[in-house]
Amino acid sequence: MDIWLLLAGLVFSFLGCWFIRRVLIAYKIYDLPRDDRWHVTPIPKFGGVGIFVATLLTLVIYFGIRKDWQDFPLGLLSGSLVAFLLGVVDDVKPISPATKLIGQILAASLVIAQGYTTLFFTPRLGNSVIAQLPNILLTFIWLVGITNAINLLDNMDGLAGGISLIASGFLSYLFWKNGDWVLFSISLSLGGAIVGFLIWNFPPASLFMGDSGSQFIGFTLALLAIARQPQASNIFAVMGVPTLLFLLPILDTTFVTITRLFRGESPVKGGKDHTSHRLIEFGLNERQVVLVLCIIALICGISAMVLESLDYDLSLVLIPVIMIVLLIFTTYLAGLKIREEKGSTKVAILPNWIVGFALQRNLLEVVFDFLMIAVAYYLAIFVQKLAVNLTGLESYLATLPFALICAYISFYFNGLYRDLWRYLGSESIFNYGKASAISAVLFWILISLLYPKIHLSLVTYLLFGIFLFFGLIATRYSYKALDVFSARQRSNNFEKVWIYGSDKDADFVIQWLMVHPELKLNVIGIISDERNKINKNIHGIPIIGSIQNLEFIHRTGSVNGLIIAPQSDDNPDLEKFIDYCKNNQCWIRKININIEEIKF
Repeated sequence: MDIWLLLAGLVFSFLGCWFIRRVLIAYKIYDLPRDDRWHVTPIPKFGGVGIFVATLLTLVIYFGIRKDWQDFPLGLLSGSLVAFLLGVVDDVKPISPATKLIGQILAASLVIAQGYTTLFFTPRLGNSVIAQLPNILLTFIWLVGITNAINLLDNMDGLAGGISLIASGFLSYLFWKNGDWVLFSISLSLGGAIVGFLIWNFPPASLFMGDSGSQFIGFTLALLAIARQPQASNIFAVMGVPTLLFLLPILDTTFVTITRLFRGESPVKGGKDHTSHRLIEFGLNERQVVLVLCIIALICGISAMVLESLDYDLSLVLIPVIMIVLLIFTTYLAGLKIREEKGSTKVAILPNWIVGFALQRNLLEVVFDFLMIAVAYYLAIFVQKLAVNLTGLESYLATLPFALICAYISFYFNGLYRDLWRYLGSESIFNYGKASAISAVLFWILISLLYPKIHLSLVTYLLFGIFLFFGLIATRYSYKALDVFSARQRSNNFEKVWIYGSDKDADFVIQWLMVHPELKLNVIGIISDERNKINKNIHGIPIIGSIQNLEFIHRTGSVNGLIIAPQSDDNPDLEKFIDYCKNNQCWIRKININIEEIKF
């Protein structure tokens, strides 16, 4: 019966989308390309109608067969119906963001009035009015926020559908595990309907879901996520599991909103500055982007399942680590240059002093370090016993502020916040080791003076320093690693070149080309007169031989050109290589670096 739900949703959606697409093409109703949209050819939309009808039809047949109409989730689906109709109206004639927000609040009000709210504050405040008020407020924020997040994620073929399918799959597993067959039937039917639509929407898409689909899917999944009753004793599971399931769309929406505010642009307008679009600039193609983001969503979903079955001890490590990794990735993408839409206007939405303060005071680095320091200190306690009891957790929380203070002081006075992560060298490693050691020593002194009753072993302080050091290496050098990977991805369509010069000069040229991808040059080999270094690698690029061994070099493959590194043109044998390039129609370019005095 479970597989029947999935297959029925798939078949009904596939056929429904096929019929809708044929009708739209017959009447020439298309979503036309625009400057703020990704597609470049007219594509029919309203695929969301097929998803909605397929889901509803599957549920009606399912409950009809079971003859359990009293359990039919009419109340829950009433909000989804409002969200769907709101999307249909927006697809027919675009409505203002304010009108859309009012409609979403109305949809949320319908389900909240029927008792569908999160219970996040109930364990702390009890089942009282005091708890219900913040629960209701959080539910409004959650339902409206996730609905818009899925809507904004619908910016590339197959992306919103793929991410939603993954969330639907994990929710179905949770409902099946908890024995909630009503919610299970909804999530599985919706999952099948999404699969049927994705057949038409997978890149290159021949049908879009439109706002009717994204509004319906986003609202339904958001509601299902908080309608479940978590079985874990871990209170993080109440909102932690739903947050992890939707972490990717949440981060994408937050990321787009913040970057647009800093650029002086409206966060509610369309645009090509989402995470998916920046991954294209990173060097991936459209299908690779969808695959990468779906893998990230899968990792977040698996983490949510792990969190559902864990207690506090592992949860306190899991969530911050995932947050650090995704924050680093999104902030790296934020630094990639994007193409601005023609005619786009900029308005100073945020005061200049706020923008300047945020950019100059390394606020993001401070946030990264907060999570990293907290995780490092927790791991220092955790790895010794592989568990943290309630007393240990209370001691950890009581002393964590002092660990943060000591680490921040050490980081600041060791100049860690003056470094640009993308341009770090090997000399910074020693500085990170010193900063970590000083942090551990300061922490030991401070705890010994202020908390003599808390007996932390010297091993704890030692491990704290070690984990800090590796945390600094992992976070700070992440940008360089991503730069290297991005350069390799983008180089697939670049011109292939050799570099001639010493290892130091070749290292300089390679790094210079990495930060100038607009030149579209891909170094595939280094030619050097230092024969003892032949077959060694520089940044993963092999030193393939010397000028005297042109025959061997020729067998390594054809290239488009040769770059002569600075101070490498004084070799008399270089003329042989120049003749070789002329005969093989390779261009030759030289990099010159001079320091010239400006006379007054």
